[in-house]
Order: sequence, then C-alpha cells, then structure tokens
Amino acid sequence: YFEGLEMGFDKYDNLIQKRVREKLEDHIEKSNKEPITKKSLVEYYTKHKSKYISPTTYTIKQAHVENTEQIGAISEVLSQPNSLSEVEIDSSIITVGSRGKFESYYHKITQDDLYNTFGKKLAEKIETFKIGQWIGPISSEKDTHYIKIISKHKGTLLPLEQIRHKVI
Repeated sequence: YFEGLEMGFDKYDNLIQKRVREKLEDHIEKSNKEPITKKSLVEYYTKHKSKYISPTTYTIKQAHVENTEQIGAISEVLSQPNSLSEVEIDSSIITVGSRGKFESYYHKITQDDLYNTFGKKLAEKIETFKIGQWIGPISSEKDTHYIKIISKHKGTLLPLEQIRHKVI
C-alpha cells in the first residue's frame, strides 16, 4: 500500500479519489456534527474554491516512435509546417493513430488521463510545452513520443449548484 502511495498511484486515479470522497462523506454522516445549512455550505464553498476548479484540459496530437534510431529523421519531418496532418510518414519510423498503441489525436484530455495513457513523466512535463510546437522526442514510462499541444483550456470554478454533492 505505502509503496503504491510512494509511486503516486493515488494521485491520478479517479476511482481512488471517488472512494476516498465516499469514505469521508460516510465518516461525516456518522459523526455528530450539526446539520449542514445553505449558509454554511456557501461559506465552506467560498473558503475552499480552489478545490472545485475543473481540471485543465489539453487537445493534443501525438506521434508514437516505433524505431528510436530514426529520431533525427522524425524531428526533421515534424519541424516542417503542417507536418503529420498532411505529410505521410513511413510507418516503420513513426506510428500514428490506429496503427500504433496510442491515438494520434486527443481532445480535452485531463492531466489524470495523460498520466493513465502516457505515464507520470509526460503528464508532469506537459505544463511546460508551448502550444503549436512539436516537442520531442519525449521518453515516457510507456514509450517514446512527439507531442503537439493544439489547445489548452484552463480549469474553471464549477458552480456550487453543479457540485453541491461534492461540497457536502
């Protein structure tokens, strides 16, 4: 258990986060606290707004490298304008989309989803990537990739009405 915590398995797993939240709700329900009023709910929500911000999402293109000996050739191709969408790339060098282990396009993928798909290293690095540029080669726990961020959508504060069940 503690080894799993050290490896960060609890940080990016929605199921574990949901279960911890359920355990906390159960604990609060069983304790002899005063009933929650609308006023106290609003006060708590206001004081803890940072907990109720939707996650930042990314729309990315991803190129999975099959043959790492060809990284120089791949970098050259990806440095060209409109690469990978209009340029056909030899599948022995780079694998895109359904031909590979990974999709070539991810729309509104969260940090947690990046972690689960590509591993911790890549998920943590993505904040530093510039929008519109191919970055790579990037070694992840799962393979070698080139990533291009198409767009980034910062998380927003979710309305209390939408997340009331999470605040309680």
